[in-house]
Amino acid sequence: MNQEKIGKFIAKLRKDKNMTQEDLAQILGVNSRSVSRWETGKCMPDLSLLSPISEELEVSINELMSGEKIASKEYQNTFEKNMVTTISKVDKSNKAWKILYRLSMGLLILVWGTIGISIFLNNYQLTMKYNSKTMNITKNENLTLEFVEQQLNIEVKNVMGLDTQYLITSYIEDETEYGIIFIKAKESIVNYFQRKNIYKDCKDLTYCSSTFKSIDIHNPEFPKNYKVYYTTLNFKKIANANDSEIKKIIAKSNLMYEEKAN
Repeated sequence: MNQEKIGKFIAKLRKDKNMTQEDLAQILGVNSRSVSRWETGKCMPDLSLLSPISEELEVSINELMSGEKIASKEYQNTFEKNMVTTISKVDKSNKAWKILYRLSMGLLILVWGTIGISIFLNNYQLTMKYNSKTMNITKNENLTLEFVEQQLNIEVKNVMGLDTQYLITSYIEDETEYGIIFIKAKESIVNYFQRKNIYKDCKDLTYCSSTFKSIDIHNPEFPKNYKVYYTTLNFKKIANANDSEIKKIIAKSNLMYEEKAN
């Protein structure tokens, strides 16, 4: 199937009928630019237009697809060739669309997968492990405990957005009430790797230290004897624990600060 030949054939038939490209386009309900592209061989008419074109130009579809008038004895043979060519072209077009569709779906899955992984890495929280060398508790004049991790850089604090949680409870031991503060620090997976990368060149612990949590214990009802522990356990489990269970939880936690009444 020769597009250029077909285009010239359409142009000749149109001119033989004293029609302009605009006239034919109006009859067929298309843009005149489409007719121009057919006649220059840049593209083929849509299959749905072959019948209207052949009727208007007074040729058979077989002749239109051949780009020339066909003798009756050659008609059947030419028709079969044109049908095979058309079916082959449609089949290739369908395959191309299937390939394009699969590539588009693959790209869409990749994009959404990347977004999903990014959201997971930025939101899934890892509980930071306790480090006695870099984590400690200080107490200021306003009876506020400050939880300090010495390896946290001031500028890193704003970037990292560490989620520091604490739970205040108490328990009785040897008829003495003890206040207990459990502390846990969390960070996203992305923050974890960023922090590791930034800290590797940090030698000055004074410069690298940063307070990122304060706990106000200026409460007359809070026991005078209290301890602060770092834990990685679930806070819901701790909140629902009885005195016996609290003792077991304490045994699994790390003592950071202790205050004894005078």
